[in-house]
Amino acid sequence: MKVWQITSPKNIELVERPDKVNTLQQAKVKITKALVTNFEAHAYSGELKVNYPIIPGRSACGIIVEKGEECFGVEKNQRVYISSVNACKECNNCLMGKSEICSNLKIAGENVDGYLRDFAVVESNQMYPLPSSVTDYDAMFIERIGLAEAVEDALDVKKGEHVAIIGAGLVGNLLCQLLIYKQIVPILIDDDDYLLDLAKKCGIYYTLKADENLNRNIMEITGGRMTHGAAFMNTTKLDPSLSFTISAPYMNIVYAGFYYKDFTVNMEEAFKKHLTITEINSGYGHIPTAINLLATKSILTNKFDIDEIESEDIPKTLKEIAEHDIKHKMPIVMVKMLKSVT
Repeated sequence: MKVWQITSPKNIELVERPDKVNTLQQAKVKITKALVTNFEAHAYSGELKVNYPIIPGRSACGIIVEKGEECFGVEKNQRVYISSVNACKECNNCLMGKSEICSNLKIAGENVDGYLRDFAVVESNQMYPLPSSVTDYDAMFIERIGLAEAVEDALDVKKGEHVAIIGAGLVGNLLCQLLIYKQIVPILIDDDDYLLDLAKKCGIYYTLKADENLNRNIMEITGGRMTHGAAFMNTTKLDPSLSFTISAPYMNIVYAGFYYKDFTVNMEEAFKKHLTITEINSGYGHIPTAINLLATKSILTNKFDIDEIESEDIPKTLKEIAEHDIKHKMPIVMVKMLKSVT
């Protein structure tokens, strides 16, 4: 089988590697679609700390071509989404039957091999059948919607309350859509006109420019109460302490994203307001809900201007994203992996 393997920072090559079903609980999946994003680009550039060599590719879906006798819940020729994050099965929490709070999660493309490959051998509990109403294109948004679900849980806001979402990139947009579905009122903040206009096309009503009028505009929307907390997307270049400024006291602040981003934040306002700060870095545990939201068309994915490439274009695309030379506003590209199958 063919795999794209990062051998060292800024070096990626296509290599052959034998992979076969080794246990009765495994299945062999033909990868049909995968993602190349900032996450993969940071692994490629060396900004994301990984153990080389590694196969990148955090998000993928495919078709089961072979399965073991005890690989339950899925069938041969069935389309499945492959979980990006899985329990390690080795830490104390996992050994005590508390895998939902695993302390050493296995993350595809970071500390275990990812899915930029022709085929993958996958455990039965790492695959989720895809209903016909969820296309392969839709499936590529599943973990990001799962991340949005985890952020919404951490914010702990109620129907009708206003919450600030800082960063109008893909996850910020999806999070706002999710909040609206749950009858919570998001206020999306960014300094990028393109992303704010895109948000409006997705039905997000309150979109504010991060400028000198921001606090006044938030006061007007909330009736002077400020927001019931905030979620800061780590892909934005805005000031991370903005979350504290625009939140009312005793609220929850969430910093969210798939990779660690080094930044400095002034905590004075957080202490004064007694804010609770949480970090969310995956959609672990929320995948079934995300699939259901897509199946019921509760989240829109067809408004995003996302390029699709062939697998042979992966090295060039990784380089472009890593060097911020991508031709559109969202550093996310879908890869048609099926063509490379031999």
